[in-house]
Amino acid sequence: MPEWTQGACQCCDMGAGDCLYVAFCPCLAYKNTAENIGDPNGLVYCLAAFPFGFGCCVLTMLGNTVAEKRGIQSGLAASACKAFCNGCFCFSCTVYKESCVFKEQGAAPAGESMQRK
Repeated sequence: MPEWTQGACQCCDMGAGDCLYVAFCPCLAYKNTAENIGDPNGLVYCLAAFPFGFGCCVLTMLGNTVAEKRGIQSGLAASACKAFCNGCFCFSCTVYKESCVFKEQGAAPAGESMQRK
């Protein structure tokens, strides 16, 4: 079963530029995350996160969807807990990185991409 490629508090491993992007422009990072996984609601997520303050809810939904797309067994409750504790675990960085991996692999499920290598 595939796992998250980045664990808790490892957001600096993804590169300083991406880490700063997610930290200082989360609404745009959520929009790009949605686009990476083919979710047409990127602008809605961006608007819900920034002006309306529903960032935790948006991160929960995106985290769960990215996990499903990557074949990672997570669940909505686990995503909600991680989103709630995002400041401690850099869950937003993890979700963004996984969406980029999904896009780079041409939307192949995580299990298939490992078999091709």
